[in-house]
Amino acid sequence: MSLLAKKNLSTVQVSVDFSSGSFSYSGGTDGHGNVTTTSPGDVTYTMTPTTDSSLRFVGAVFLNPSDADIGRIKVVEGGRSLKVFDNYENPNDTISFLLVVQNSANPPQTIISADPQIINHPKPPM
Repeated sequence: MSLLAKKNLSTVQVSVDFSSGSFSYSGGTDGHGNVTTTSPGDVTYTMTPTTDSSLRFVGAVFLNPSDADIGRIKVVEGGRSLKVFDNYENPNDTISFLLVVQNSANPPQTIISADPQIINHPKPPM
């Protein structure tokens, strides 16, 4: 599948409490941050407006970094959003990863999220 597709599959709102290291999700296919898809495209994780403005996404850690479904990863909007491109190479696969967030302390402190997932399902028959 081409990395040129610009389709946004889903946007997941992420609320981060840095002091407790907790992440909560709203949106996605299941309403809890997981996204099920039947095509390639971006899944966007965006910090809620109530999340401390000094926090930034700095990347993601993939549990299987060799997974062919993993496309590009982009930190956008000054770190307030992170886009994960799903190549949709394997229609019965799950991309498991951890979101990485830093604060603005000097030196910065980092926390890692629980495991949101992008779940690839076969395309339904036409």
